[in-house]
Amino acid sequence: MDISFAMFKSDGTRRDFPMRKERIVIGRKDTCDLRVPLPAVSREHCEIVQDGDALQLRDLGSSNGTFRNGVRVQESTLEAGDQVVIGPVAFTVVIDGVPSTIEPGTRMGPTAQTAGDQVTVGAASSGAKPGMDDSDDLSALLAEFDDDDDSFAGLDLDED
Repeated sequence: MDISFAMFKSDGTRRDFPMRKERIVIGRKDTCDLRVPLPAVSREHCEIVQDGDALQLRDLGSSNGTFRNGVRVQESTLEAGDQVVIGPVAFTVVIDGVPSTIEPGTRMGPTAQTAGDQVTVGAASSGAKPGMDDSDDLSALLAEFDDDDDSFAGLDLDED
């Protein structure tokens, strides 16, 4: 099974991150496989585990929750096309090339009422720049992506 996670940079450019390990941890901590250093993301926010043909999403006790298709979950089986939202970051699950087309812009998460609603991210807690929310921080961080590095484990959204 070929698994990747698609997200969009602030300019609308799609980035795909292949899952090259059977288990990945997403969070703020330096040791996470996918590091997202934003206040809305817990140190070890969630994990994604491939077990044979199944792909499991598990929240690791995060403060702000892990969302699958707009619904907060503790544990859930992921399928192709599902959207996973962690803080202000939205990933679309791509399995064996499905879905082949993903539209940027619509995110389902904590405030979404239906699949078409746009998520509004609230102001960040301490550590955020004045006047910026997590969406602004994320846009700045996404601009720093190294376009030559397509490894999921190599993704680090830190500004340093």
